[in-house]
Amino acid sequence: VLAEVDSVRETYHLSEDGGFLPSRCCLLLPTAWAALEGIAAELAALNMSGRLRSAVDALPPSFDLKCVEELSEDELHRAYVLLGQLVHSYVHGPAVPWNLLSSENSASKKGSPAAPPLPDNTNSSNNNSNNNNDNSSSNINNSNSHNSNSHSNSHSNNNHSSRNTVPPQLARPWLEVCRRLQMPAVLTAGATDLWNWRLKDAAGPWELSDMDLLTSLTGTSTERMFLSVGRATGSWQHFFVS
Repeated sequence: VLAEVDSVRETYHLSEDGGFLPSRCCLLLPTAWAALEGIAAELAALNMSGRLRSAVDALPPSFDLKCVEELSEDELHRAYVLLGQLVHSYVHGPAVPWNLLSSENSASKKGSPAAPPLPDNTNSSNNNSNNNNDNSSSNINNSNSHNSNSHSNSHSNNNHSSRNTVPPQLARPWLEVCRRLQMPAVLTAGATDLWNWRLKDAAGPWELSDMDLLTSLTGTSTERMFLSVGRATGSWQHFFVS
């Protein structure tokens, strides 16, 4: 029986202390991922202001997939969450009524790992280059296509409509990370619950009450509390394997 329990633990990455929760999460990816980490550090603000697409489009379109091959399992988990949040924000973010979210609930950045600054040209307008690069973008979801009616309406469409294509600077590493982890190319609840947290006090006790989000889509307390439920549920599984 004990041998079977050990096998289950290994298969499903269960621990006696944290259940499905890893003992720690990767806080920051290697230097090659600095530009993406910089955008992720400002993700909530970029989503709220409608500047996320411009920030992503300002990145070089190429991505060396060797950077994915060199990642450890913990780093792959971090990359999966980071890229998943960026992809979903890029595709669906402009259609979200961000003005309904209260800025008073913004998550505190105190104690969060330092991230590199955004590219200098993040805030520049790239609408024209976006239209020219659509044909070279990687297509992740072929359903529910939303096309611009005219070039004169491109600014409105960029800010208020979803897209069914993802630029290669996100799509290529995203798909490779998904392949490495054997995960679907969609941001899963399990990943956001279990692989996206940090201890508020790195020297403090390993407790759920001392955990906060690493990267937030909205920066709100609602998001933090919602994801903490799944995190708590995952951690309680240790009672069944201890």
